[in-house]
Amino acid sequence: MIKKISTADLTLGMYVTQLDRSWLDTPFFFHKVLVKSPQQLSQVKAYCRYVYIDTDKGKDTDHPLPIKEVDPEMLQQILENKEPVNAASLSGQVPLAEEFHVAREVYDQTKQVVDQVLEDARLGKSIDSSGAKEAVEHIIDSVIRNRDALVCLAQIKNKDEYTALHSLNVSILSVAFGRSLILPREALQILGIGGLLHDIGKMKIPLEILNKPARLTDEEFHQIKNHVRYGTEILGRIPHFPPKGVRMVAQHHERYGGHGYLKGLRGEQLSLFGQIATIVDVYDAITSDRVYRRGVLPHEAVKRMFEWSPRDFDRGLLENFIKFFGIYPVGSLVEVNQSEVGIVVAANREKALQPNVLLITKKGGEKYLPARMAQLSEKDPSTLQDRWKITNVLDPIQEGISIKSYLLA
Repeated sequence: MIKKISTADLTLGMYVTQLDRSWLDTPFFFHKVLVKSPQQLSQVKAYCRYVYIDTDKGKDTDHPLPIKEVDPEMLQQILENKEPVNAASLSGQVPLAEEFHVAREVYDQTKQVVDQVLEDARLGKSIDSSGAKEAVEHIIDSVIRNRDALVCLAQIKNKDEYTALHSLNVSILSVAFGRSLILPREALQILGIGGLLHDIGKMKIPLEILNKPARLTDEEFHQIKNHVRYGTEILGRIPHFPPKGVRMVAQHHERYGGHGYLKGLRGEQLSLFGQIATIVDVYDAITSDRVYRRGVLPHEAVKRMFEWSPRDFDRGLLENFIKFFGIYPVGSLVEVNQSEVGIVVAANREKALQPNVLLITKKGGEKYLPARMAQLSEKDPSTLQDRWKITNVLDPIQEGISIKSYLLA
């Protein structure tokens, strides 16, 4: 049984299955671990207020805390109270299927730019940001043409190229989120270039620490934290790099409640660009596979991040993020009506539980040939009731389904 407990009640022999925050804020790369040593115990207590334990795999507790589940219906009720987004002004003019092919070129070309910039940083060479700035313009143009194509591609993960793809994904998601907030193009440019280079400082961290498949020591975690300082120093030496972009990079590990790094800033001390970077960075990081752990599914990431606010994120800004990207973000594999399987390809900004889904299998497992687009907000004409309902979220790896092959077909 899964139970939530205060870390004051955590003891040796308990099996921790989830922390109260992202692994990015801790030296623990494994959030599922049997607490076997006093050092482990003291570290968990130092970083966390509460954890979840699995009593089937370790000791039980006599002092469980109440667990308030964040379910899709609860999120939907909260989002319905948000100011509606002017969806018409954001939808773009190009159909999703058409923009996919352009977006794929933008994605692949920008990935090459990121690879080169990161390699130059690793070798200590001067950074030419002109290619990165041009790539960001293409990202912005694609998002304006169709808000979902690049966002879909950003959901396709590859653990072997994490740093470069994470940088690219943070840039794309930051631009798309900024666009949803009706920010001007100049702001989108800052979000794009800041996102693209937010982790450039990691190129100064020894690879054996950066890719260590085990819990970091306090000294190693201190070195990891320094990537923020290294990054701002590198960007500060690039001619004409926007100061707001440097500030965005400097703040992407700060937390709204003041417990982040490097400066422990809180609340209104954080810029909008820094707060957007924080939300997007955490979302992409926890949904990505790494050598030492599996990423969580997108809908689970949204639920966890909501639980972590307002300690980690401004609740209002996070709600806007969820409203734009959806309770079931693009790229999610879902079961519809307990029988059919599909891929979420566009969020419904007004009805978050009813995104647009590309149906790929029928009841019984037979494939749709070709795949069939379904707007889950459609009503059954005979009953005027909802025709579709998401009944489960599936893991593409466990189901043996390649999201990429369908999105790029």
